[in-house]
Amino acid sequence: MTSSNPQCHAAWAFRRAACIGILASLTPAYASQFEAIPVIDTGVLHETNPRLDNDNEDDATGLIVDGRLNMEWASERTQLAVLPRARFGFYADSDDKDLEDKDYWLRSVLGHQSQLSTYEVSGGYSDVAVRSSEVESAGGDPSGSGGFRRVDDSRETWDAGGAWSRQLTPLDRFSARASYTDVSFDRRTSGRVPYEYKSGSLTYERTITSKWAAGILFDASRFESKADEINTSNTSDTLGFSGFANYAFTPTVTGSVYAGRRTTDIEIDRPPIPGTDICFTPNLGIVSCNEKTDGQNFVGTASLSKQAERTSYDLSINRSISPNSNGAETLRDTIDVTARHQFTRRLTGKVGLLYFTQEDAADLTNRKRDYVSAQFDLNWRMTEYWSIRGAYRYVNDKDDTSFTGGNINEDATNNYFYVGVRYQGQGWRR
Repeated sequence: MTSSNPQCHAAWAFRRAACIGILASLTPAYASQFEAIPVIDTGVLHETNPRLDNDNEDDATGLIVDGRLNMEWASERTQLAVLPRARFGFYADSDDKDLEDKDYWLRSVLGHQSQLSTYEVSGGYSDVAVRSSEVESAGGDPSGSGGFRRVDDSRETWDAGGAWSRQLTPLDRFSARASYTDVSFDRRTSGRVPYEYKSGSLTYERTITSKWAAGILFDASRFESKADEINTSNTSDTLGFSGFANYAFTPTVTGSVYAGRRTTDIEIDRPPIPGTDICFTPNLGIVSCNEKTDGQNFVGTASLSKQAERTSYDLSINRSISPNSNGAETLRDTIDVTARHQFTRRLTGKVGLLYFTQEDAADLTNRKRDYVSAQFDLNWRMTEYWSIRGAYRYVNDKDDTSFTGGNINEDATNNYFYVGVRYQGQGWRR
């Protein structure tokens, strides 16, 4: 698992909020408290081009049922969250059966806080349709689209992680974390490559004044993939060193900046043409059968956040290196803007804009992807437990690939409409 804001690794509270933000509606934890809150969403969606086909747009209408149970055990110093979730998509038209999703998630986060230290162990499993995870929410998914995105496929992910943070002095804090992710796909011919990703980091942070803090971060990762159908493997080792700072402009406005360098060493093994010592790829032509290369990239994040009683804004500009199912690590530049406003006691709205462009971190292929998504949501709470939600999302996804003998340029647009009902129960408490 990677983060677009590594400077937050030093603060267990930030990490816990990111992992179990879905529990934000729960009441504060007291000694020996257990809560389990069911949340069920059901609604109708219509998409003008759900397969993102730039040559043959074909709209579709379906029904979505999404259920989750948010469970948390908490004592004065220890918290455990377990978050199972399932989502199903149904389509009446037999031509749209490839769009039907059966998605499952299970996430768990265990945290403990002593007088000077915090500890965290997390793990998760998911079996999610590629279309729903990488087309509908492509910007937030670092695993990427692989070689082809317009196919019926599913992705299975296992991940585990741990973190430790220690308050050295009232002003100084040290933290360490490690994570492991294993990704595989149901179809081996979809252009997606299974991979394993291991990462770790060490962070030192110092509070300078009551308004700002700064620190340094060292991180390392290993990416390993193997495309069995073409017997090609890729191993990438990345090392990085960064600095960061967090600043509170006012009680409601905060900002952060993070910048550093990443050095990536890559080794690729390809099978030779039978009877020869020559290797050939469609994208690059004749290449070395054992290729070693490296690349250096600047990475960084600048973010600004305002949290007021009725309105909040979040802006993030980010450059990061992430594992990708195309068989390589990618360099991704992202702009993410979100605004939320509570119009009345019952009516709330959210507007979001996401743009990213990505390419291989070490120029292994001549592939580039540009993605734009704009979304608008309205939520009207009818009663304490029931609400109505409407959403619109615009997506434009563009892929450019250059290879020996030609180019492939794909540019597709989709409009997504959703109207549904949410039930968020009182749950069980003891």
